[in-house]
Amino acid sequence: MNKQHKPYDQHTKVLIDRYPEDIVKFFAGIDKAEITLLDRELNLPTKSVDGIFNINNEYILNIEFQTRYDETLNFRMLRYFTLLREKYNLPVRSMVVYFTNNPNITNQVNYDFQNTRLNFGFELIKIWEIPKDKILNSNLPGLYPFLPLTGKDENLITVARDRIINIGLSEPETKDLLSCLATLSGIIFNKGVIKQMLTYENLVKDSSFVQGIAVETVQGVINNILQSKFGNVPDDIIKKIQKIEDL
Repeated sequence: MNKQHKPYDQHTKVLIDRYPEDIVKFFAGIDKAEITLLDRELNLPTKSVDGIFNINNEYILNIEFQTRYDETLNFRMLRYFTLLREKYNLPVRSMVVYFTNNPNITNQVNYDFQNTRLNFGFELIKIWEIPKDKILNSNLPGLYPFLPLTGKDENLITVARDRIINIGLSEPETKDLLSCLATLSGIIFNKGVIKQMLTYENLVKDSSFVQGIAVETVQGVINNILQSKFGNVPDDIIKKIQKIEDL
């Protein structure tokens, strides 16, 4: 199963890029630390990591947002762990935030074949188990788009909308967060409900999130084509691809 459930995956990546301190503080419980957002590309054929953070230059934090259950996720987390440990030569803390429930969700990889044994685990957060007040009381703007995922109450969409509008952000930031709110709400609510709750359609339509997602999609397509034809793409080429801004 393809990990990227677009546009959800793209919006969570942009949230990480715009609000890395909010994401790390809330989900990883890290406060008053030097947080450096690192390049998410690990030169993999078809996938990129959601969020990679250097914490105080002491360890690497990998946070993955997962829309729905994926039976390949646990081994993918193991692969990310190995690549990050090798790349940065620092301890790695791995974490997955699931947006929807499934009885098959686990956070372990256990392998035992003859004399080859492996036991790997990662932190697992089920967003529907997070009390909504924890997000509301956090005063972290980057968390408000996740609020509707904490319960099946559609009124949480309007609560999050009002928080975003009244928090005092610039108009571009407000547009971006409303766009993200609309997209993430679509994981558990139908479009009719979202359209009714979010009356600021012009803000969502003009959001730089949408423009950024279009650019990132083109970058990803180019990178995937090069890797499929030529194998590993040199870092200098990847950096040039990432500089593409005009479509």
